[in-house]
Amino acid sequence: QVQSLRTKLAESSAAYTALEKDNMRLQAQRDAADSSCANLQKEVEKLKQQSETLQSSLVSERSRLDAELRGEKSARSSAVAEANALLEEIARLKANLEKERSQRSADGQEVNDLRKKITGLRADMEQGRAERDTAAQTQR
Repeated sequence: QVQSLRTKLAESSAAYTALEKDNMRLQAQRDAADSSCANLQKEVEKLKQQSETLQSSLVSERSRLDAELRGEKSARSSAVAEANALLEEIARLKANLEKERSQRSADGQEVNDLRKKITGLRADMEQGRAERDTAAQTQR
């Protein structure tokens, strides 16, 4: 019976040793899993911070682009208004030029008419002189 107890004790001791080994192996796996989990949690925190930073940058960039777009729209509106004012000025200047051309044409015609009158008066004056000279010579 002592021998039977020794055999059972040896078997129990071997089973206990196997269970201890399994327990140590499982503990090592658990420690590795805990370490992996902690690393993953750190990675998640890093990613959260990166996401928050990117979101903040995105909001800032969007605000900057919106402001730039408003500025470009304002500049474009100003440029369009200036272009329209220039077109109106060009139209006004064209109308004034046409008036000036018309007036010059009328002035030119008036000058031509006056030249004709002067030429006619000169001819009349020359004829009157000739007649006077002829009459003066006839009286002598």
